[in-house]
Amino acid sequence: MRLVHALSIAMVALGAAPRPLRADAAPAPATPLAIERYRLPSGLEVVLAPDPTVTSVIVLVWHPVGSGDEAAGERGAAHLLERVAAARTRHTRAGDGDALLERAGGWSTASTTVDRTAFVAAVPASQLPLALWLEADRLALLTAPIDPADLDRARAEVAAERAAIDDRPYGAAELAGPSLLWLADHPYAHPVIGDAGSDAGAPSAAAIERFRAAHANPGRVRVIVCGAFAPARARALIEARFGALAATADAPAIAPPPPVPRATAHRGAWVDDRAAPAVTLTWRAPAAFAPGAAELELAAAVLGGGPTSRLARRLIDREHLASEIEVSYDGHAHGGEVALFAVAADGVTAARLATAIDDELAAFRRAPPTADELVRAQRVRRASALAGLENLASRAEAIGRWVSAQDRDDFVTGDQARFAAVDRAGVARAIATWLGRDASVAAVIDHRPPGAR
Repeated sequence: MRLVHALSIAMVALGAAPRPLRADAAPAPATPLAIERYRLPSGLEVVLAPDPTVTSVIVLVWHPVGSGDEAAGERGAAHLLERVAAARTRHTRAGDGDALLERAGGWSTASTTVDRTAFVAAVPASQLPLALWLEADRLALLTAPIDPADLDRARAEVAAERAAIDDRPYGAAELAGPSLLWLADHPYAHPVIGDAGSDAGAPSAAAIERFRAAHANPGRVRVIVCGAFAPARARALIEARFGALAATADAPAIAPPPPVPRATAHRGAWVDDRAAPAVTLTWRAPAAFAPGAAELELAAAVLGGGPTSRLARRLIDREHLASEIEVSYDGHAHGGEVALFAVAADGVTAARLATAIDDELAAFRRAPPTADELVRAQRVRRASALAGLENLASRAEAIGRWVSAQDRDDFVTGDQARFAAVDRAGVARAIATWLGRDASVAAVIDHRPPGAR
């Protein structure tokens, strides 16, 4: 389990002199990054990823629960609980934990996705005991009923977040997207932020407490320590801080059927005068790490993953119809999505841009990526993934995603191997299966017609 550590490969990959790409020239395999995994008696999993080349350390507490676990009436509960615990711990008042970290030269953050809630503390190496104490105390807070004052504060914060989304360009289409893409009973059919500030309203205190009691289980948590630390000392500190937190009753895991492409397309028209006209298209996709996921990620890169992508070369460089284009794959435990976002150039309507995008998509389906395009996408993805590991917080998140989904230690070499194994035939199959014309959800976002109110 303890492997030789070397991240210099990222610099080699990024710093090499550019050479013509050859379809038969595969890059050297990635060097593994050492991690150690073990469990406390409660079931809490510890992942240690020491790195002697850095001077700071990240503590990431990964709860395998997110908005996808919310039942009817609980929408937004996961994010609300994240906001409650981000503000304070069991033995600190709101803001005091952040102040302690800042005085020690560190910082903290928290976030919720459809699948997980994460709390991150970053500190200089000497302050690891402080970070572990705060994060264990934060976890302890979630094992007890929530104080009404803490919940009220979190509600106000989330309502402000929701209002900011409503007020920003393209925000209404963004919030509507999940319910249009997924069936109503799918766990991803509502936005992570939930219904706070909407007509449906936020979940009740009873619903939030029910969600907390069902899902805030230390026995399912994963504690990831990444950076400058001595493993033996970290193990002792973790045992001292987290060892007393007992497992609690656990809610049954959700198990929706694997995703399938939409059978019919949906195209909606939106009015937004706050920014340039835009077009979005979204397709359902396989779950993260599932067959077809790597193929779709590389297909997205060829289609709209940068200035040399097909859409950028045509719509930005040649036809000047767009000022910005991005296509990406985003995978989760129970399904993924391929999303296209394009902003119209000055004087171009969203409808005109949408027509050009549809035309290029049809060409992409007829002529999937060439061998050279695929090699380029593989190399860019490899270099980007390795460069991302230089940031400790990003590295800890990548470890959490890999271990949660794969239950394996080879998160560098294993992930790179997935993409190295992709071939043109597999990409063509993935495009034909998932990116059909009738499988998309489109939003055509334009300005209000002159004279309209």
